[in-house]
Amino acid sequence: NQKFIDTTAEVIRDIAEEGSVVILSRGGAAILRERDKVLRVGIVADLKDRIHRIAVRENLDSEDAIAFLENSDRAQNAYFKKAFGSNPSDPFLYNIMINTSDVSVETAVDLISDLALNIKNKNSG
Repeated sequence: NQKFIDTTAEVIRDIAEEGSVVILSRGGAAILRERDKVLRVGIVADLKDRIHRIAVRENLDSEDAIAFLENSDRAQNAYFKKAFGSNPSDPFLYNIMINTSDVSVETAVDLISDLALNIKNKNSG
C-alpha cells in the first residue's frame, strides 16, 4: 500500500543522510536516483546462475528455486511499477550494472568498493 511505500522511501532517505551506508533493495536506487553522493549498483545474473545460487542459499531443489525466483521477481516488479513507475532492471536507475555471471562476486565487491571511494573522494574535494 502507499503508506508502506512512503514510509520505506522516508526511512531510506534518512539512512542515506547518515552517509557511508549500504541500502540493499527496497527501491533504494529509485528513491535516491537524484542524489549526487550515492553509488547505485544493479546486480544481475543469468537465470541458471540465479537458480543455482538460490537453491544453495535456501536449500531448495531446482524446481523450488525457480518458483522462489518467479515469485520474488514478480513481487519486485509489481512494487517498482506501483512505487516508482519503473522496473528494477531499468539501467538508468543505476550508476553501474554488474553481471555476476560474468565476474566473480569478489570482483564485483572490488569494483563497488573502488567506485564508492571514487565518489566519496570526488564529492569531498
